[in-house]
Amino acid sequence: MKNNNFSLFIDTTQDYCALGLINDKQVINLYKEKTNHNMTDIVITRIKKFLKQNRVSLEQIKNIYLVNGPGSFTGSRVGFLIAVTWCSLKKINLYTTNSLLFQLNKGTGISLIDAKSQKQYLAIYSNFKPIVKPCLIDNNELDKYLNEHKELKVIKNYHRINYKAKINQILKYMEKVNDLETFTPIYLKDPV
Repeated sequence: MKNNNFSLFIDTTQDYCALGLINDKQVINLYKEKTNHNMTDIVITRIKKFLKQNRVSLEQIKNIYLVNGPGSFTGSRVGFLIAVTWCSLKKINLYTTNSLLFQLNKGTGISLIDAKSQKQYLAIYSNFKPIVKPCLIDNNELDKYLNEHKELKVIKNYHRINYKAKINQILKYMEKVNDLETFTPIYLKDPV
């Protein structure tokens, strides 16, 4: 480890609690656990355990990198509340990205996440720049987007995602949150 200042990556937007410990802008350790609809019960405990296993104190965390939805309403809310509370209390930086951009390879493609109820979260990116910003569409609208962007690869539901590679790739594209009081999770639809 090059220094004693660390950053913590948090993604609770899908069916996993994913944590990454970052030092010198590289992931040095990763923790991922499939949840059984118990995200609210496990995340804080897992963060404490993960940091302890890596011999890192809460005070050594200087930045939090958060995937801020869309996805699971509860999961998105849990990660959001932990990150905002921690950053507010410790006066540290918060950086975010959305789950649709996070899952794409090299920031290019058509990104889809099942939103249930015959709907999809959709975004289309080219080199980390949005062509179509994150939105909620009906399944019957999907063909329109696929036909308009046939040259782009479709990535769905975090399929075969390599968290370590994705985190290392997205860090420099994550946006700093300047006002924690007005920052909100990306839901795109009401909870079910």
